[in-house]
Amino acid sequence: MTSYQTQQPILQDYLAICTQFPDKPLGKKQRKERHQALMNWLHQPCDDIVSIAELYAFQKAHAALSLGKPFCTKVIVPAVLADMEKGNIDGLRFLFENSQAKPAFEIGTAEDFVEIFCAETGHRYNPYQLADMILNREPQNQAALQHKYFLLRRYFAFSIHEVPYGILNGMDFAEPSALPAMIQDLAEFAEICHKLSIDEEPFIRKTAALYHAYAAYLNAAEKYDDFADYLVRHSIPF
Repeated sequence: MTSYQTQQPILQDYLAICTQFPDKPLGKKQRKERHQALMNWLHQPCDDIVSIAELYAFQKAHAALSLGKPFCTKVIVPAVLADMEKGNIDGLRFLFENSQAKPAFEIGTAEDFVEIFCAETGHRYNPYQLADMILNREPQNQAALQHKYFLLRRYFAFSIHEVPYGILNGMDFAEPSALPAMIQDLAEFAEICHKLSIDEEPFIRKTAALYHAYAAYLNAAEKYDDFADYLVRHSIPF
């Protein structure tokens, strides 16, 4: 059997850089040279778009190779966009599978391939929309479900971390008008957990109780000293 060898210059050049500077501890001089080589490669003009099939083959042939942010920006993003324009989800599947291969703490950060894609496309899409494009066709797709799970779990945990002072929606305290959608998102989170066989029932019950309590408190805030007073008087643990 003939071993795989890419004919794509953009992939050949990336492979050459990684071969010259392997993914192992490097000295300061080598790290600087590697970074410069990657930046030169990143900014080198290239009209060729690698197919998703070629990306899968390249990754399989070089499983130990690190596909970092420059590779995602220059190769993966254009490939996924081209695939989406054809009405396919193969590119999105590749994107989410590679995102899930990273440590969980990187999901939703600047190192996350899904976040890189969103940023490079001018935030035309958000991660939830991209995941749903997959899930609309493949409701049990593990990579998309897990990505949404991590993002939503982090969002909900952050939303209640200021209790008993209030419930957050993003960086600000939630307005009454935002709470119904947040409660609906929590129900979706429960469905995702069920599909992934992850037991988050105690967390979901606690968060739902706090959301409903905060909505009730905001509608009658003049009767209470603050949200903590409402929780205590209604025997709602926090």
